Amino acid sequence: MYVCLVMDAWMDAENKDEDYWRYLPLLKAALRGDWDSAKRFFDQDPDALTAHINSRKETALHVTIKNGRSIEFVEKLLDLMPQEALALRTIYGETALYSAAQYGNTKAAVILVEKHPTSLYIGNNQNWLPLHCAGNNGNKDTLLYLLSVTKEDDPVSKPFAYPSGTLLLCQVVASEFYDLLPIMADKLGGEGSIKEFCNGFRLLMDGDKGVITFNSLKRSDALLGLQELRDDDMREMLREGNFDGDVALNQM
Repeated sequence: MYVCLVMDAWMDAENKDEDYWRYLPLLKAALRGDWDSAKRFFDQDPDALTAHINSRKETALHVTIKNGRSIEFVEKLLDLMPQEALALRTIYGETALYSAAQYGNTKAAVILVEKHPTSLYIGNNQNWLPLHCAGNNGNKDTLLYLLSVTKEDDPVSKPFAYPSGTLLLCQVVASEFYDLLPIMADKLGGEGSIKEFCNGFRLLMDGDKGVITFNSLKRSDALLGLQELRDDDMREMLREGNFDGDVALNQM
């Protein structure tokens, strides 16, 4: 990942229509976890603390969290940043906490939630919360932490109500985190769990046939984060969950 981020940085630097080239030393410092170099940059340009430093509109905080090289860098950077800056989003609508969930940086997630708990309920451009991102990317430890601090009663995001709860349940199952199902049941409530399982089934099923088929599952691959799954693997998923030999899943 480090190499990819460096290559992206050089491409941004070549884009003379934007000012990203000015932030190249800061971006490199964030990638290396080099706080001393970053602090010198901030001393010369305090606005850089909250500036978008690459074409994805990431801040230095986003970059260092994704790279995960230095939690000390994150802590010192947060000491300088205004609290409201933790709500800054990338071109994809991702906050710093969302980046922590995406890359499984649980230590950073804990610090970010302590500083700005509202980040738990800020979705990306697809209305995915950090919870969904952690589940979709298979980052179990981060998901467990986020489950422990996300409250059910947020009036806007309603994280455990339909459709958010259904999506999260589908992602937990798709990531094969079956041991988390009791936690999900506790969050959703017994009746709520059954309801969300039914909602999830309806979300994935073929409307005409009333079952989950290969084609209906394929249409929902982006929702479940299965875009990189090969067709053969997807068919195998259907076979493993099928009991009557028709290569389709019925609602139990």
